Amino acid sequence: MVRGAISSPAIHVALIVAAALAVSSPALRHGLVFDDHLLIDGNADLIRGDVPLSAALTRRYWGGANEAAANELYRPATILSLAAGAMHPVNSALHASNAALTFFLFRALDVAPPISLLAGLIFAVHPIATEAVVPISGRSDLLATFFVLGSTLLAASGSRASGWRRAAFVVGAAAAAFLGALSKECAFVVPVVTLAAMLASKRPRGASIVVAQCAALAAALALRVGVLGYFFRSGAPADPRDAYLAFVNNPVQFASTGVRVMTALRVVLRAAGLLVFPLHLSADYSFDQIPAFSGAVTIVDVAALAFAASFVAAGLFFARRAPNAAFSLAWVAAACLPASNLLFPTGTIFGERLLYMPLVGFALLAALTIGRLPRPPAAVLAVVLVILLGARFVARTADWSSDDALFESAARASPRSSKAHSNHGFTLQAQGRIAEAADEYRRALEIAPDLTGARISLARCLVRLARPGEALALLEAERKMGDFPQLTADLAGAHYAVAVDSLNRGDRAAAKEHAEAARRAGYEVPPDFLEKLSPAEPRPAAPR
Repeated sequence: MVRGAISSPAIHVALIVAAALAVSSPALRHGLVFDDHLLIDGNADLIRGDVPLSAALTRRYWGGANEAAANELYRPATILSLAAGAMHPVNSALHASNAALTFFLFRALDVAPPISLLAGLIFAVHPIATEAVVPISGRSDLLATFFVLGSTLLAASGSRASGWRRAAFVVGAAAAAFLGALSKECAFVVPVVTLAAMLASKRPRGASIVVAQCAALAAALALRVGVLGYFFRSGAPADPRDAYLAFVNNPVQFASTGVRVMTALRVVLRAAGLLVFPLHLSADYSFDQIPAFSGAVTIVDVAALAFAASFVAAGLFFARRAPNAAFSLAWVAAACLPASNLLFPTGTIFGERLLYMPLVGFALLAALTIGRLPRPPAAVLAVVLVILLGARFVARTADWSSDDALFESAARASPRSSKAHSNHGFTLQAQGRIAEAADEYRRALEIAPDLTGARISLARCLVRLARPGEALALLEAERKMGDFPQLTADLAGAHYAVAVDSLNRGDRAAAKEHAEAARRAGYEVPPDFLEKLSPAEPRPAAPR
């Protein structure tokens, strides 16, 4: 009786949900971090209720146009979910729900209960999920995975039904696919993973469900094109600053197909390594943390090609011999492809949040592998693995507690990322640690010399460090890329700082030149300073 109760699905789901909630609970005390600020501020009117919820259907993801992205985002379902409030609790609940759905999906595919339990636990506590679970901006990955899992599970269950029950499953699977596509673009893979599930369960009576999913995705795509005004754009942004930032976010976004694909394979190899050994995690992998393929094949490229070939070969090998293993590989491949840059360029080279949906397939593959071991060692290994992964999840959650902690950890874990150093410099500057901030900005500019934010911020730091001449040189270099109001204001302030420094050094001519430049740019030069620049009036001769 006791053994039956312990092995019941209800107990298994309870364990999985409890694990997911336990490891994500530290995030309940967190505030907004990183992209949360942009997402919440950009949609604040809808979140507050100042505009109707239907407004989410007609706006871009960040609340306005993102000029630095070749292809913008349209995720109204995610925006709508933010209006529910309880930001971190909702994220935690969605993660727990996704962990439970992985268990139910695997059971629907006739995966053994112990394997399904272990897979659900691995998904629940794997630290690669922190970037999707802990920050509010990870909501899109949580929702997309929730709806893809739900649609696939409904499809697997509907393949057994008939009559009105089958029709209900078809409608439910299509609705889930539609909402998933309106949550994040990765959900467009749902027909592929549904077909893989049908093949794994040897119940191929799902053609009508897949057709319904495709129709729902077509409707979502039509909405997306209607709001954004285009299907796909391949050209770089017109503004040179925006184009450079797009390059920093993904250095192969506008590269040749060969360079993009070879670099993407390097990223795939790194992603596989993080799934297996999630030790050194980072919030930023932008230029130049993952070097782009330069044309010369290295040992990394050989390893990446070998891994890709082995992955495909394993999928073909397991297709007949181990359908569940083949399904796990198919899920990983399908979930990774949309954001991998292998099929088409995307706005980012890599992010750990992009592995949240693939984690479903990896969790099953890991559980199946452990299940092949003799029972006592397998049980011990499973318990140790879940504990270690959970401990790493909790530790990684602390990195997302604030911008300060996150960017410090990112700069440490991604020393070749220009944005990681620039963001860390921003937090140091806000703390008043100006010299340290300047060092971080310099590192960022050594990697990406035209990174506008880092260059202007370094100039501001140099002004405060009494080195206005260096600051002015940086700002003048920035102006060559084009002027804008804030740059004009910074230039004016730098000119005045140089004027003060010149006067202190006794160079009245230079002081006057820079003071006039500051005035022309709109800076209110103090009258007493101008008086100091005026030639001294000759004193009248004393009476005899």
